[in-house]
Amino acid sequence: MRIRFIIAAILLCAGCAVRQPAAENWRLQANLLIPPGVSNPGLPKRTLMMNLSPGHGVCPPEIRVKANRVFVTVTRDMLDHQPAGWLTNWAAGVEAQGCIAPGEGGRLAAQIVESLPVDPAVAFHLLYPNNRQTGEIDLTPPVRLQIVSPILKDKAAPILEEAPETSGNANGLTLAVKASDNLIGYETAWYSIQPKIAGPGYSITPLYAERHVTVGQSKGETERRAQPDINDLTFPPRAGFYRLVYKSDQTSFTALVIAAPTREELDRRAHLIDTGAAPCSQLCVAIPRREAINAMLPVNVNGQEVMVNWGANVAEAIRSAGVREPESVLPHLAVDKLHNGRLAEVEFDRASPAILNLILIGGETISWDHTPAPPGKLVDVGGYRVHVNCTGSGTPTVFVIGGFSFDWALVQPAVASFTRVCTYDASGSAWSDRGPNPTCPSRVDEIHRLLRNAKIDGPYVLVGFSTGALFARLYAKTYPDEVAAMVFIDHAYLPPPVAPAPTERASGPDSPPRVISATPINVVPEDEPGFERLPREIRDLHRWAMSRNPALPDRAMAEACVAAVGNSTTANLPLVVVSTANDSPGYQKLQKNLLGLSPNSSQLIAAESFHSIEISRPDVVVEAIRQAVEASRK
Repeated sequence: MRIRFIIAAILLCAGCAVRQPAAENWRLQANLLIPPGVSNPGLPKRTLMMNLSPGHGVCPPEIRVKANRVFVTVTRDMLDHQPAGWLTNWAAGVEAQGCIAPGEGGRLAAQIVESLPVDPAVAFHLLYPNNRQTGEIDLTPPVRLQIVSPILKDKAAPILEEAPETSGNANGLTLAVKASDNLIGYETAWYSIQPKIAGPGYSITPLYAERHVTVGQSKGETERRAQPDINDLTFPPRAGFYRLVYKSDQTSFTALVIAAPTREELDRRAHLIDTGAAPCSQLCVAIPRREAINAMLPVNVNGQEVMVNWGANVAEAIRSAGVREPESVLPHLAVDKLHNGRLAEVEFDRASPAILNLILIGGETISWDHTPAPPGKLVDVGGYRVHVNCTGSGTPTVFVIGGFSFDWALVQPAVASFTRVCTYDASGSAWSDRGPNPTCPSRVDEIHRLLRNAKIDGPYVLVGFSTGALFARLYAKTYPDEVAAMVFIDHAYLPPPVAPAPTERASGPDSPPRVISATPINVVPEDEPGFERLPREIRDLHRWAMSRNPALPDRAMAEACVAAVGNSTTANLPLVVVSTANDSPGYQKLQKNLLGLSPNSSQLIAAESFHSIEISRPDVVVEAIRQAVEASRK
């Protein structure tokens, strides 16, 4: 039965009263998002004149077209009491009747939802047909589809050597798997939903694919291709409407993408397939269980396009950029949202976190890239600059490698009282420019050029924290005459290949050092209780730096460092190893090996400390550096 919608089309008269200018920006007040051009947040209805290309078909009674324009009156009550996706479905029906030109249905729906003050959650509800309880999402612009699939040597051979072990709780499941040698990497393919050039509906178009190889000579490399290896989403030309249906039952596939020439036919076919009355054959693609498919929305975060989960809000987009506490960027946050195809600023109360709950519908621009003044100076190291902060006076100079420069705020002033100390931010982090693709040798070369160009004279006491200890060791091997002593602060390590590689800290104190995983190693002392000991301005700097997507080392880089360091020792250099009180065998073996690098070594234990000892126990770190400095002066 055809639903009659409360949309009255009228012709605007030539003698309408002149209105006072209204705000040019969006305004977020309480739970209402007030669009540009509207001054009254309680506006009950509004007449819209839309500049859409007309079609040659018959328009429904609710719409009239004159001079290539569509005139529509929208009431707030109408928008507040409709089922999910109602507006998109209605606009698609108008397009299907030929009232407006092919491809204009999406613009019609978007402009209607932008016309009146409404709850942002209501706007999302109106635009996106979905049923989260049944795991169904109708695919319309600007949704992007992500498909992750394995890259195999032999497509017929198994991926896993054995069945996965499952564990978990009410919050989720964890699968522990062991891949076979047949798995050599994975491919991430992206697809867009675009209006059809001719006829109603949309088409699914592959955008690009990224191939990530994890074994062999190409290990760690990412290759971008114009097309995926296999286009999973190929449909005949008559398809125009699509529904993603996730399957949780025991089937050989993880999801279905069902297509149809009309929305009515899509509903009918989806019902038949869901009830088992029809198979997934024509106009239906089954995504196998070894692949994953996700519906995402594109937004712009600090100048870069970012894909966020379908239904995400501003806070989730900020977290995607590495900010653990989105509230921390409120003082500098700017949000722009599309209105009639153009971006308009969203005005909001910065004292309230309400803006963080704003539901994203795609196309928003979010930024907070307010760069604070660096405490040190930027030094050119060969086409790009890195930040270094030196305080104190005396020799030898202590040079710290690892973490952000300001993470040493509880250590640097104390060390500066007895010698010169420099902290620095590696390329691609904090204030430092992004340099070449970082490798272990390039990082060492970067440090060497920095010390030379900044006129920081040696010899140096190198303090290496976590993976920074690997860089310090390679520096000492490459430039042995420039190093007077060394300090390792919870040296990172590579676990055996068959062992799990967690990236989170342990649940209790005295955690092991940062385990190097396949993913970038996050510098996240926010996780540790000692983080609150840092001054507020330093905590804010850390969150700002993490929001800039810093270039971080990963396992491939660390493995290259270990190979480059080899079995080299530190000769007779004074060496102080700072460890936590963790008594696990693997941890103790690592400490023993580190102490064996020099006959002139000693160890300090930072009891009740997590990985970031420089924050949890700065007193122990300062004492270790003092011992190394005094030993180098003898």
